[in-house]
Amino acid sequence: MSETTQLGDLVEAGDILAEINSPFGELISKVKAKRSGIVIGKQNIPLVQEGDAMYHLAYFGAEQDEVAEQIENWQESINPVINAVQHPQ
Repeated sequence: MSETTQLGDLVEAGDILAEINSPFGELISKVKAKRSGIVIGKQNIPLVQEGDAMYHLAYFGAEQDEVAEQIENWQESINPVINAVQHPQ
């Protein structure tokens, strides 16, 4: 598998995320994004099997400002130590 996309990348529907090659380097298939979104997860193991989830994309129907606020709130909730250092009371 050779990757063309990293975590956090914005992708459009149809963008190539990775190429799957045989052990001899022959191109077998291209992995394309089905929808536009943000890459929020990816498999790091170079060997993949049919049916494996290689990428996880997040897509939003909300306004970008709304999404940014929700991500910020989520980050604060999962890491209270960083939140306390950045925003002492």
